[in-house]
Amino acid sequence: MPNYNFMHERGKAVMRIAGGIWSVVILLALVGMSLFAKFLLHINNPTVYWWLSGVGIVIIVLHIIIYVVISPIYKYKVFRYRVEDHHTTIRRGLWFIQTDQIPHFRVQNVDTYEGIIMRNFGLADVILSTAGGNAEINLIPQDVALELKQQLQQYSKEDKVEHKESTQDEGQGVESEAKTLESHYENEI
Repeated sequence: MPNYNFMHERGKAVMRIAGGIWSVVILLALVGMSLFAKFLLHINNPTVYWWLSGVGIVIIVLHIIIYVVISPIYKYKVFRYRVEDHHTTIRRGLWFIQTDQIPHFRVQNVDTYEGIIMRNFGLADVILSTAGGNAEINLIPQDVALELKQQLQQYSKEDKVEHKESTQDEGQGVESEAKTLESHYENEI
């Protein structure tokens, strides 16, 4: 049984930068709400501004602590994947740990994704598309992602052929069994 593979060490930096960007977006939204309250709603009460500022600072600090400091370390420790001959296992999560096992014959498409920040760090995601949804292998080196994409596409093709042949064999078995039962029934009559 093959060992699990992990996201690349640089994945933590990518998650930290993304968390920092979202912190700035939240800060801008809070500043926008404050300006909206002052200029459009004509609320000139200093107490309101102190409360808005206090709540805003708490929200930003909590967001930074959770999504810039804690989350990248925890996700790095939890996330892992394993590719075997007939299925891929992906373990991920932050608050709730989820383990998905995707049979290769169910895979319809395999894509790679490189965001702007990811590209600067030489990382990519591999996305497995099935009828039931998508599964992602996150923040692995670009060259590994391309090799993995080709490997998964090959496994998927092979497993689809094997699955099709096995279901055809089962179908022929059912047909012959039905004919046997039919002839047995006719003999009784």
